[in-house]
Amino acid sequence: MFTGNNGNTLKVEPDFSEAHAGDAGMVRIQISGADVDTQDEVFDAQVYELFTPAEAREIARYFSEMADRAEKGEA
Repeated sequence: MFTGNNGNTLKVEPDFSEAHAGDAGMVRIQISGADVDTQDEVFDAQVYELFTPAEAREIARYFSEMADRAEKGEA
């Protein structure tokens, strides 16, 4: 689990809720934090999505690429 500068958390874990015995699972990415899109009040929000192992690897490659660009000061 990772917590960002704004206090939002990112949790990444394997998920086998849809798998049968011996099947590959999915990767669950969950984000929790304050919903700031509401006009009246701020409340805690939690969203998640499931990705295949191949999709999760592609997301990881993208994060790594974006981190490299950020370190270099590239937009």
